[in-house]
Amino acid sequence: MTLTNLENRLRDGGPALAGERDALVHALRALGAALREGHPPAHHRALTAQANACAAAIDVIDKLAARYRRNG
Repeated sequence: MTLTNLENRLRDGGPALAGERDALVHALRALGAALREGHPPAHHRALTAQANACAAAIDVIDKLAARYRRNG
């Protein structure tokens, strides 16, 4: 999902993104659990990259939601 898509979805109805944010949080928790299990280095790097992408997407959703709440 691109930044523009997120902005458009917030404009069209921010609550729709709440479900996506929840799904990302769930995925991030699952990735964290998988990372704690221990994996070969290459798999660990891939899981870490996925976790970082989830965290970044959550951060973008939170920042955009805060901006739209401030700007009404």
